[in-house]
Formats: sequence, structure tokens, C-alpha cells
Amino acid sequence: MKTKELVLGLLVVSLILSCGCADVVGGYIQISVNGNWQVTGFDALKNPMPVKTELTAVNQGTADAKDVRVDVIFLYNNKQILKEQAYFGIIQAGDAKTIQSTFFLTLPENFDGDKIEMKFGDIYSEGEKLT
Repeated sequence: MKTKELVLGLLVVSLILSCGCADVVGGYIQISVNGNWQVTGFDALKNPMPVKTELTAVNQGTADAKDVRVDVIFLYNNKQILKEQAYFGIIQAGDAKTIQSTFFLTLPENFDGDKIEMKFGDIYSEGEKLT
């Protein structure tokens, strides 16, 4: 039973997304995001199920990125079940920032843990979507 696998183990998935924006005064912003998620212990028996994430954003550009936000999307069986933003704040040029967040996923009864997926959507700096 997949639920028992989640209860007994630790489910970790790593993902990477990179977006950039050219022509910022004094340089450019290029943000890469990666992260993992996990469900431990009896949390796998709860619904909504708490999912702990650790996300890292790296500014590989030459300008500081302010008010950085990233769309975090969870899918179950290839269907979106959650979309929320993670807030990173300021990430200086050439620097990285790691945050930890908990999201709550509402899943069907007798779900299959192998069908849960996390991905990243749009990345924003000062309200502007980076392309």
C-alpha cells in the first residue's frame, strides 16, 4: 500500500527551474530555483497532508533581485492540486537563498504517493514576471 510507504519512508523530489530577465538597470537578473519535498511519519495519513519543502533560489545575474516570488505547483496524477507562491525576498547578484515552507495537499482517498509531483511555475522580481 503506497500510504504505508510514505509513512515509513521519506519522499524527496528535486526540481530545477531557471528564468532570467535582461536589461535591468545596472545589469540583469537570472534566477534558478530548485527544491525538494517530503512527507514523514504519520503526516501521510492526514488529509490535507502537510508537505515540507526546502527551496533554494540562486541569482546568477549581475543585478540584485528584490521581492522574489516563485509559483510552487503540486500535481497529483498529472492534475494540479495546489498552486501557491513561495517568498524569497531580496537575493543579491551571485547569491542564493534557501527557505523552508509547508504546503497542505488535499488528496483522494487511497492515493498513490508515486503520483505526487512538485514543479515550479513563474518567477517574479518586484512583481514583474521573469522570462
